[in-house]
Amino acid sequence: MAQKKSKVHKFPLVGKKYRTSYYDEKGKRQYISHADEHELMRMKIAAQEEVAEGRHTSAKEAGTLAEAFKAFHTNRSEKTDIDPSHIRQIKSKWDNCLSKISVDGTLIATINIKQFSKRKLLIACGEQIERFQIAKGNELRYAAANFDVLKAIVNHAAANELCAPVDRAIWKAAEIDWKGRQDLRVKIPPIDNVRRLIEAAELWDREGRQDKLRCEHPRSINTIDVGDGERWRRHYERIGHKPTPYALIFRCLGQIGCRPSELRGLPLCRDAADPNQPGLITNSNNPGVRLQQRAHRDGTLGKMKTKNGYRFVPIGPDLAARLQAHIEKENIQPGELIFSTATGKPLDSEPWRKRLHQICEWHDIGWYDALYTLRHVAASMWIKQGRNIKWISVRMGHKSAAFTLDTYGHLWDEDEEDAAAAVDTENMLYGPAVAAE
Repeated sequence: MAQKKSKVHKFPLVGKKYRTSYYDEKGKRQYISHADEHELMRMKIAAQEEVAEGRHTSAKEAGTLAEAFKAFHTNRSEKTDIDPSHIRQIKSKWDNCLSKISVDGTLIATINIKQFSKRKLLIACGEQIERFQIAKGNELRYAAANFDVLKAIVNHAAANELCAPVDRAIWKAAEIDWKGRQDLRVKIPPIDNVRRLIEAAELWDREGRQDKLRCEHPRSINTIDVGDGERWRRHYERIGHKPTPYALIFRCLGQIGCRPSELRGLPLCRDAADPNQPGLITNSNNPGVRLQQRAHRDGTLGKMKTKNGYRFVPIGPDLAARLQAHIEKENIQPGELIFSTATGKPLDSEPWRKRLHQICEWHDIGWYDALYTLRHVAASMWIKQGRNIKWISVRMGHKSAAFTLDTYGHLWDEDEEDAAAAVDTENMLYGPAVAAE
């Protein structure tokens, strides 16, 4: 009679060794003694020690960080349970930062991943990432995110025996004290500084100051483009140049709360009555923008950053009138981009950032060195207006209201909120008259 197959059995025998039984591929029952189990465990631990000490064959033949990232990105992309936006975000951090950082004249991407277990190299990488982000005009939290991606790539390589695992103490020593050095909360300039920025940008636009003209800066060795406005306007009209309305761009970023890439890919709506048509709507009782596409760095149009990015944001009558005047002046047809080059392609956001820095430096306007700050300005104004946190989350295109609260929660004054909550509670329970007594 054939013996019934079962799962792995573990049973103690009185007076004998502890044994484990299992069935092999042919259906025969096999036994492993207690000593054999200890031997297998000892071999496994020895193999882990070889990898940790760099004596493993795979660890000795470890490749560069770029090769480790390729393996990391490929393995993560094959998994269906990973959010594709997360994959794109990691790749974006690699393309925009980690592939360009160099330590002692050597690119991080070309360094052998075994060397990242050294504390000095990791500290140098963290400091270079921080300097790179500051030079790009970004906040320190971007440097922390890029360092986390570097850590994930190295740990993934160690898990696949491509390099020796990095000790937690080394990572802890290498990680720059982001929270201690600088507050990671979103910093928003005063509204007066934003108003001065827009007014200065309007002045620069009227004078025809372009990015390729020169004048001496009174407080810097660098030079900024100015020149005779009418003369340069005629020059750029002759060569087919289309001047960029920087003031209007800054207004849109500060009032709509959209990302620069979303504004670069904003077209004029073809049919305002059709909710599936993206673009700007001005000739309507409810003017606003339907954000459904964005412009990539290479100038191509594509999908939004996240699924919550597809949204409608209302705009005020003043901004709608300014945008309508811009459309009539440039003769923009339905379906064409609101802000584009002479050939109809999306503008590059780098000149926007440079112009913002030039204006702030020239007029002594306090700013936090980021074009993205204008998006935070819109959220801060909505918070001061008393808008619902869910309403703000939808208009900002955030994944949840909790994310919006974590990002902008410090903008609420806790003392005023506590006092207001106490008064409102008494009014609800006893009525305004009794609460006043």
